[in-house]
Amino acid sequence: MRLEKIVFAGEFVEPFGAINRPKAWPSFLAQVDEINLQARVIMESRWKVVPRDQNRGATFIAQSVIKQNLWQSYVASGHPGWLFELFVNESRGLSFFGVT
Repeated sequence: MRLEKIVFAGEFVEPFGAINRPKAWPSFLAQVDEINLQARVIMESRWKVVPRDQNRGATFIAQSVIKQNLWQSYVASGHPGWLFELFVNESRGLSFFGVT
């Protein structure tokens, strides 16, 4: 897909904590190494722990994939139009590399 900058956002406190601060999470070293190996094709990435209520767009997409079998459509065409306003509002709180 040739993506150069990606923010991974989710409720994954332990895995994302281990990726961001591997020395603080030594028991996750094998998983962090594997993730870094797979993510080597991405020029820049951030791993951001985000509560579900601040990442509702992803939750809605996941539910529509499961309930409506929309497995391929979002990868090919981007987010659905019915979520445009939600993504705009969420993006104001998650600027790409302004996240901490």
